[in-house]
Amino acid sequence: MNRFEERVNDFIRREIEIAPEKGAVIVALSGGADSVTLLAVLTALGYDCVAAHCNFHLRGEESDRDMEHAVRIAQHLCAVVETIHFNVPERMAAAGESMEMACRELRYEWFGQLKEKYHAQAVATGHHLEDNVETMLLNMLRGAGINGAAGIFPRADRRVSPLLEMSKADILDYLQQRSLTYVTDSSNLSNDITRNRLRNGVLAQLERDFPGAMNRLSRSLGNLRDDAALLNDTVANWRKIYINGNKIMLDTLVAHEIHPAQVLFQILKPLGFRKEQCEAMLTAPSGSRFPAGDHEVVMNRSFAILQKQGKEQMKPYILPSITSPNRWFTVDEMVPEQFLPERDNGVIYLDADKLPDDAEWQIRPIMRGDRMEPFGMNGRSKLLSDILNDIKADSQRKHTTPVLTCNDRIVWLLGVRASNLYRVDRNTRRILRLTLTPDER
Repeated sequence: MNRFEERVNDFIRREIEIAPEKGAVIVALSGGADSVTLLAVLTALGYDCVAAHCNFHLRGEESDRDMEHAVRIAQHLCAVVETIHFNVPERMAAAGESMEMACRELRYEWFGQLKEKYHAQAVATGHHLEDNVETMLLNMLRGAGINGAAGIFPRADRRVSPLLEMSKADILDYLQQRSLTYVTDSSNLSNDITRNRLRNGVLAQLERDFPGAMNRLSRSLGNLRDDAALLNDTVANWRKIYINGNKIMLDTLVAHEIHPAQVLFQILKPLGFRKEQCEAMLTAPSGSRFPAGDHEVVMNRSFAILQKQGKEQMKPYILPSITSPNRWFTVDEMVPEQFLPERDNGVIYLDADKLPDDAEWQIRPIMRGDRMEPFGMNGRSKLLSDILNDIKADSQRKHTTPVLTCNDRIVWLLGVRASNLYRVDRNTRRILRLTLTPDER
């Protein structure tokens, strides 16, 4: 056992607690340096490995090249090989997922099936030190809390990551020592992808300016993971104290906690509730409803009821892009010379060049407290509930009218009012017209 293998073995015993005698390990094998190293080191440590390769057919011949190499390297390392072909566009259309999410869900669903087939103890992925630092920074840039700032945990519900303390340089040195080959995904070199810009630009410069920065950030990640574990244990205890069946004992929580809104938020956050909602719950009158994902909280005097939402409540739908086909609206592009605005609440116009490059589009139900800046109100915001009251919307419409959001900012209360975001003006060169489909009018 060389030094690299000793370090990985020590990390596994300390953080992951898998062992060769406990059964097989499913290894996610892309054919790249990280996954080849993972398979090589686990087989060297005596694990019975099943190499699982997914061909998403997203990079033409390169995808087939990767699969062929993965099969060869797995056979060379005496591992069982499983391969699968996926139709990613079909999954995206059926589930309303982004490409990244569709690939992730397809991959892990299959890994779960393999885990059952081989009675495996774990699914292992090749995430390494730099991956972990990138994840931490990306999560923090999105405004994450301590669990997000702690990056990738060594063990999660669906996978283990034995290489988390190993750097990319360590991995490449190990491959050279073992005379093992790997393939390079060309998409990893493109700075059009956010993670790649962080990896190839920001982190590379950080390491040049502050040598050893990755290792120090890795130590910080370890400390944050410990803090997150402590918080998660505390939150689990709060749930036992303040949730009785489907009742949240708000009066008891407020009486015993110095920061009741934060405690309530930590309890409900895994279900998708926002901090502002939890703050509002503490003073909301009986009968108030707070929806989030598949659940809602209904206020009832001294306590609140946590329940599944009715079937009529739509689930948030992620659009891969604003032009992606969907059941709510169609999109046409035009130039200013063709622009003849219609007096139709089922149509809005956007300046295509004002849309952010990293836009995350979503169609979701209205949430309590939602506001937007309606078109024509000179930047003043207004509650969506007030906008619906203005048009004398009935109760059903108030609960079923969806909103279109871009990076969590409301662009359109569908069929009712457009926001001031990305409005067309005298400098506009490209216009997108969004028109409600007949079924949504």
